[in-house]
Amino acid sequence: MRPRILIVAPLVAVLAVVTTGAAPAGAAPPTVVHVGAQAEYFLPSVVSVSRGGTVIWDFVDSHTATDATHMGLYDSGTIDHSSFSYRFVAAGAYPFTCTIHTNMNGRVDVPMFATPSKGSITRAFTLIWSSVVAPTGFVFDVQKRRAGSPWATWAAGTTARTGVFRPSRVGTYRFRARMRQISSGFASGWSDAVTIAVS
Repeated sequence: MRPRILIVAPLVAVLAVVTTGAAPAGAAPPTVVHVGAQAEYFLPSVVSVSRGGTVIWDFVDSHTATDATHMGLYDSGTIDHSSFSYRFVAAGAYPFTCTIHTNMNGRVDVPMFATPSKGSITRAFTLIWSSVVAPTGFVFDVQKRRAGSPWATWAAGTTARTGVFRPSRVGTYRFRARMRQISSGFASGWSDAVTIAVS
């Protein structure tokens, strides 16, 4: 039991840094995030990381960190007292699980970015949903929603990492994106929406 105590204590310290050092609302998410895997929990179970950012799972007990989008993005295999990392390149919501303890689940959120976030109707707005062009076998889908309207396709099956929005009407617009595997049709969840205010 004594070696186990010595291993758990440093992990608890790491988790304290991660959870108390979270970015404030509106700030860019971190480029590296740690997730602890111990007992039958992922801590924290939901994390946000920047496009191109890395999530590192730190295992205290025997667990896996396995992609649950069904796209087969990553699978750590069984790991005990070591770490596993994966780089998330595109906006979306990426669930993960432990295949040993199926009640252990979590999610990685990767946000979109818009620049500028507000401007006049004559302004061109750049939307960024990935840090790279689509990996081989994958595409990106982007949806747009104007206040008072339902979500609608803005870009479907694109391999580009960015796009330019030129509004034709004033109003508040929201955009969200996901990554989709061409062969299977499986996709990540939609990212949290980014807002553009057009006056």
